[in-house]
Amino acid sequence: MNKMWIIAKHIYKKQVKSAGFITLVLAPILFIGVIFVIGYFASTSQGSSNNNIMIVTESSEVVETLRDSDTNNTLDFTTHLDQAQESLRNEEIDGYATIELNGANIEAQVHVPTSNDDLDLSAEESALNRLRQSKSAEEMGIDASAIQSLLLNNVTFQRNNLTITDSGEISSESTDGTSRIIKTAIAYAIVFMLFMVMIFYIQIIAEELAKEKGTRVMEIILSSMSASSHFYGKILGILMMLLTHVSIYAFLILIVISLNSYFNWIDLSILDQFGLNLGSLIREQLPVIAWSLAFAAAGLLIYLALTGFFASLATKSEDAQKLNTPMTLTMVIGLYVGMFALSSPYNIVVRITSYIPFWTPFIMPFRIAADSVTQTQLIISLIAAFVFALLCFRFATIFYKSNVLTYSDKGIMGRIRQSYTLLKSERMANK
Repeated sequence: MNKMWIIAKHIYKKQVKSAGFITLVLAPILFIGVIFVIGYFASTSQGSSNNNIMIVTESSEVVETLRDSDTNNTLDFTTHLDQAQESLRNEEIDGYATIELNGANIEAQVHVPTSNDDLDLSAEESALNRLRQSKSAEEMGIDASAIQSLLLNNVTFQRNNLTITDSGEISSESTDGTSRIIKTAIAYAIVFMLFMVMIFYIQIIAEELAKEKGTRVMEIILSSMSASSHFYGKILGILMMLLTHVSIYAFLILIVISLNSYFNWIDLSILDQFGLNLGSLIREQLPVIAWSLAFAAAGLLIYLALTGFFASLATKSEDAQKLNTPMTLTMVIGLYVGMFALSSPYNIVVRITSYIPFWTPFIMPFRIAADSVTQTQLIISLIAAFVFALLCFRFATIFYKSNVLTYSDKGIMGRIRQSYTLLKSERMANK
């Protein structure tokens, strides 16, 4: 145990100081920071895009309607087209609009220089549409509020998820679009995080094992400790590194949340406009987050164990990436099937592959987001994934002992066959 811990600390200290780890930690932070800055300046520029527009109209109703409208533009009014054109020539205004009201018919045109391409008249258009609806209602002898109610009264299906127990009982749970969107976002975030983390950490383990083996240092190391202690020391060091990685992000998130309460960088009050509360949203999605993280943990253990096995087949650092290709392709398949599960959660391919441990961590979070899996199915699938992870570690440890001091230039299948042959020979020799 002491020797395994020495290996783990050595790997941990070396890797957390490496440029690759620092880049991996900082890259998402910088990316989010750049997006935030771009969004901030974009919203600031949109909010400050005030254009001076002259309205040419003879209708007092149009003037009154536009004056009462909530717009970012500065509006001037005139009844003379020549005055508007002269103001435009003198660069006193950014453009002018002509509006004619004939009964319920409104004809509106805007005239701006070609250089002014950021003109936004959406607020003015909405105000004029309300005026047109009001005039149409008057002509038909209908109350204007009744027409507004008819236009806004749309029919939408309320989705209800049904759960059928083994005894045939049916329970119904109402869901809405907001809940589905949040679940989908959680699935995407956790699955893509798992994929990116695995790509990086698989490469670290493979390079660590292959480098020591290629330089023949492994022969010296194994003269003073067992192969299994060396293997688990490497895995433990990488897991400590991953825990540090996650802890850094958790700490930064807590800092941002604390500072946001003072500086209000992110205005969460917008959720109140939709009748949403951030705290209640998080509490509602805690089961989804917990299940998805549990499957991610199982997937992490599975692929770390398999990485140790494939890396032990390498004879030099250059072989590490090539030998990890099958695992990378396996993860890509799981990722694509998982995204397909959002649109076709009950597809037979999705349902079968979600129980295959290689792909369970990538597919089940999306099935959870689509509400297409029961609690019992989740428990069975999660237990199967962790049991498979334990078997993978057992399998990797056994073959690691045979492969770690074996050097071969054969292909992947040839090296696996050679490894199996050596394992059989060792077992026969020990009998």
